[in-house]
Amino acid sequence: MKQNILLGKIKVIVRLINEMLDDSTFSEQQRHVLQTLFANTRHLVALIGQHDITETSSDLLRHKLGNLMTPLRGYADVLVHERSGPLTDQQHVLAQQLADGVESLCTELTSTVRQPHDPAHTR
Repeated sequence: MKQNILLGKIKVIVRLINEMLDDSTFSEQQRHVLQTLFANTRHLVALIGQHDITETSSDLLRHKLGNLMTPLRGYADVLVHERSGPLTDQQHVLAQQLADGVESLCTELTSTVRQPHDPAHTR
């Protein structure tokens, strides 16, 4: 069940990345950022597909998921804050939607695979 929620959030992110890549007005540097986001998203899908993502997931799996989420957050931030070049108003809207989607995915993953010593885990 949680896999479907996570994969649904990833699907939204991939749709936004594809929409942005289809927009020829993004600079070469911005397109590189988007392609990197897409590649990291594919790795995340593969990892989620290979494992049962639950509260009892191993520390190693938690670590791998975190390692994949860090660049997703970072590259989304690069776009939104125009560190890869200026954005038009429409591009900024898409970049913000992408960043919001990545953050929503991070929140869902964190709530799904909490550390056993996390006080929220006992609630």
